Amino acid sequence: MFAVNTLHERTVAVADARRAAANVAESLAQQVSDTLEGVDGGLLALSERVANDGTGPLARDRLGEAMADLATTMPRVHGLLIVDEHGQLLASNVSATTLPALRFRDQPYFRYHRDGPRPSVHISGPTFSKSENVWLICVTRRLDHLDGSFGGVAIAQIALSYFDQSYANVDVGHAGTIALISAEGTVLD
Repeated sequence: MFAVNTLHERTVAVADARRAAANVAESLAQQVSDTLEGVDGGLLALSERVANDGTGPLARDRLGEAMADLATTMPRVHGLLIVDEHGQLLASNVSATTLPALRFRDQPYFRYHRDGPRPSVHISGPTFSKSENVWLICVTRRLDHLDGSFGGVAIAQIALSYFDQSYANVDVGHAGTIALISAEGTVLD
């Protein structure tokens, strides 16, 4: 009888642990999803502004102001950038002095949008910013010209440290770990 009770208690304990782990995983996944949806909403607003106002000098000034305002409402965003079809920076919420002459056209997310008319959001793999000494993921959206041709990319940079800070108080035990993995299986954090 003792062995039967012990086996039953073990089965119940294992089921409880699995349920608790599944709940923690679901909660963390929802947090990531909410973060990415919020960032994508900001990118969508910026891409609509570019579509409506263009990218002339006056429009770029207003776009930079809008980006600065948007960045204050989204503390998880490290930087917002708009890049033209040639990979040249048009506008950013980050000071131009902190951005070296970046070659956006060489970035995988730039090629992804340039080479395919996908209107959806794209999430890059981790990339290291040498100028800022920080690991980032980039959430991007394609920009189109009025004729539908490639017009550039709207970029939101999220520092991976944001996720580290978000998960810092989650106790997964001595041997536990939390990983942020892309749909393609790339470990992001």
